[in-house]
Amino acid sequence: MESPQAMTNTDTIKVGGKTSLIGSFNLLRSFALLSLLSITLITSVSSAVLLRFLTGHFLERDAVVSMEFIQSIAEDEQTELIFRRPELIDDEEGLGELFKNIVSLPDVVRTNVFIPDGTIIWSSDEKLVGKRFDPNHDLEEALAGELVFELNNLRDRPKSEYVAFPEGVMEFVENYLPIWNAGQTEVIGVIEIYKVPRILFQTLEKAKWLIWVSALVGGLFLYATLFWIVRRASVVMRAQQERLIESETIAAMGEMAAGVAHGVRNSLASIRSSAELAIEMEDPGTARDSNQDIITETDRLGQWLRELLLFSRPEDSGLETISIVKVLQDSLDGFSRIMEKQGVELVVETTRAVPPVQGDIPLLKQMFTSLISNALEAMPDGGRLNVAVGSTPNGNYAELSIVDTGQGIPKDRMSEIFKPFFTSKSGGLGLGLSLVRRIVERHSGEMSLSSKENRGTTITLAFPAVSK
Repeated sequence: MESPQAMTNTDTIKVGGKTSLIGSFNLLRSFALLSLLSITLITSVSSAVLLRFLTGHFLERDAVVSMEFIQSIAEDEQTELIFRRPELIDDEEGLGELFKNIVSLPDVVRTNVFIPDGTIIWSSDEKLVGKRFDPNHDLEEALAGELVFELNNLRDRPKSEYVAFPEGVMEFVENYLPIWNAGQTEVIGVIEIYKVPRILFQTLEKAKWLIWVSALVGGLFLYATLFWIVRRASVVMRAQQERLIESETIAAMGEMAAGVAHGVRNSLASIRSSAELAIEMEDPGTARDSNQDIITETDRLGQWLRELLLFSRPEDSGLETISIVKVLQDSLDGFSRIMEKQGVELVVETTRAVPPVQGDIPLLKQMFTSLISNALEAMPDGGRLNVAVGSTPNGNYAELSIVDTGQGIPKDRMSEIFKPFFTSKSGGLGLGLSLVRRIVERHSGEMSLSSKENRGTTITLAFPAVSK
């Protein structure tokens, strides 16, 4: 007798497992959630980027205008001399009037004048004159010739140079304007201007609302359009699926009717012939044989009807906690006489303790009956039937295997053995393994089948254990 591990060069098929996930996918609900998240993310990011761009563009234009204006005044007043010799700011020439004029510009609330070493040589706030605020990266960039502009808030970004800021001012624009020499070859100083451009702030606020409202309306319109399209597609797909299921059901009913009609017709013909012989023959032995044929064919018809009823049984049948070993043993006991008659040796092994499972006893009995019957039919001249019961190493599944030493299944038929009404037997209906597969799937179990011609077949079953 060969164990499943010892069999090599075999064909294996595995069925069962967690197939319920396929039917649980809801296309419309998944699209509704994912598309809403995607559109919200895209509109939020794009709106934020656009608002940032517009804000930066407006601030840059305002800073450029201020720098060009101050640079033109600096050239006219020969301000380069002041940056070279800061002590001349307040002399009788009145060169410091240049900086006082800057303070008088619209929206300016503070002005600081820096020389290249970072010292403030003039400020609208006299307390800041002569001070340095290190580190000051914005000043360093301006001294390198870069125009620096940014929108700041005293609460969000406090800096040491914001000391003694005018009361009531929280949000402002800070500009660092580099001042070049007459030849535009060297930065001779930097003028820092703090502005509260109320008109600019109002424009940015309107732009912000316009951008967000437009993004909201556009996002809602896009979401509604896509949702309508997908909902329409979902309805069409559901209708097509229902028509497909209906077509498959009709086809299956046709196959079932053909199979039943063929099997019943043959059995009825045999029953009729046996009955006629029993009537015409006076030999008791012949009559007994005919009556036995009638009983056999009647039992076969009964078995077919049971398989058909079980095959079409609803999947919501109640499950209970059971010992699958007891169900298996009851099924094996029903074949004891046939095994003895055929000369089949039965070996039952227990590898590990078998946990209880949730199961339907009639269905499981029918499953074991079909598997044992197939194994015995594959060993008409005797052999060995090995049944091993146990559990998986982690104890999460009850595991059973049925191994016969029979004829095996030809390789070219392995892909069709689980199809309804497929059979290689002259008197079979072809629902055995198909019914077994459905029973395994109804119990959320797994099944694998390995076979090799003239060497035997191994069937392994696994069912989820009841949680403790």
